[in-house]
Amino acid sequence: MVKTEVELPDSLFAEISRVAREHDWTLADTLCRGAEVLVKTYASPSGEAAPGWKTPAPLEVDLLMEDAVRLRDVARGDEEARGF
Repeated sequence: MVKTEVELPDSLFAEISRVAREHDWTLADTLCRGAEVLVKTYASPSGEAAPGWKTPAPLEVDLLMEDAVRLRDVARGDEEARGF
């Protein structure tokens, strides 16, 4: 485990803290989860996908884009199913 120090904009720190509180996570765990999502989402600089990465299957749900709360809930369920 590496211990590090980062600087975050106040507004981003407030949002990260809110998410951590809502899920009863530590701030460190919340930041690690966010970093894991980024690493799994973006290809390496060489243009190759990270090891084990594959295009996610589409969500199988009827969803109106105007329904932001439902969209968030579906996305969270998808993340949990994928182990994020």
